[in-house]
Amino acid sequence: MIIGFTGPQCAGKTTIATQLCSYLTNCNFDVVFQPEQVLPKDLTDITSKELELVQCMTLNHHIKPLLNHAYNTKLKRILVTDRTIIDAYVYTNFFAKQQTLPEELLRYSGYLVRKLVPYYSVIFHCDIENIDLVDDGIRSTDNTFRTDISVNNNNVRILSLRGPLEQRVQKAIQFFEEIKFQGFKQLYAK
Repeated sequence: MIIGFTGPQCAGKTTIATQLCSYLTNCNFDVVFQPEQVLPKDLTDITSKELELVQCMTLNHHIKPLLNHAYNTKLKRILVTDRTIIDAYVYTNFFAKQQTLPEELLRYSGYLVRKLVPYYSVIFHCDIENIDLVDDGIRSTDNTFRTDISVNNNNVRILSLRGPLEQRVQKAIQFFEEIKFQGFKQLYAK
């Protein structure tokens, strides 16, 4: 099983993913948490060519762990990622609209979304509603940028997480409480 979280920065993805991993581990599931590499806060000093390479690296970063997990049928682990290929696509689309990335890279990122999203068992989208943008020294604190990179969830099978952070965590946990009754525990318990 592969669980992903998607949404703009400071929407609670890592916090919820970490708490969900703790919950699943406490329920005796074998869980692997794959945190995403965070890009530098300030990309103003980066050239277009460097940005193109950084974005290629970010897109390709999602392929290996996802496919390794999906094709290793002997693993009875749950892989949890605090970002998905959708996030990489959204950033690529944002930069392509700014005309700092070539159209070919945008097409490639769309191709990866179409190919990789079906490997996820569930994707939780963390909305920015009720979540303050906090300056952690790493990510951008520009609210306009945060709104512009929000995921458009058309044609993507996701569960939306809204409300205060604790409510989001409970909704994610509730999802697993409900599917346990569908044979989930037999498949993924230690």
